[in-house]
Amino acid sequence: MHPFTLLPLLLPLLLPTLTLSSPLSPRQPNPCIPTSYTITDFHYTSSPSSGAHIAFTFHSSFPDLSIIDDAAASTTGTLCEANSAPGTPIPNSNVCVTGRRNLVFELRGSQERADFQVVHGWRCGGQEWLSSTHRKIDPLSCSLDVAGTLRCTSTQNSFQPENVRRICATPTCP
Repeated sequence: MHPFTLLPLLLPLLLPTLTLSSPLSPRQPNPCIPTSYTITDFHYTSSPSSGAHIAFTFHSSFPDLSIIDDAAASTTGTLCEANSAPGTPIPNSNVCVTGRRNLVFELRGSQERADFQVVHGWRCGGQEWLSSTHRKIDPLSCSLDVAGTLRCTSTQNSFQPENVRRICATPTCP
């Protein structure tokens, strides 16, 4: 049988399939998931006489801020800082200044390493969301003066949020 004789038989079957099929389109990003995090103005100071101090600004970026409730998404970001008395380490878990306990940085090693776990919470469309992201500040510029004061700084670190999930009261969110 010649292929052209089959065409009239197959055309009614193939035509609806060809017209209804659509090309694959890339998946749209979820507007509730941050596109990036940025840490700016990182400063660490440790002195035998005054203790240690860590300070930085944390900023979260989202595709659509109109549905987001997050102090860290403001244009100025959120201040994160912690202090310790002389001879004592900075606490492992520290709450940033947001007006609620939705941004915490936890030390993942000695305080002068600038190695953190950032736990960030926000609201999107009336629902609670959370991420837990590891970040080691790099590059880090440090100097030690004659009095024994260690100063470390870094200008800007941008990175992707990790372990992002919606928080709900059941094992799986509806």
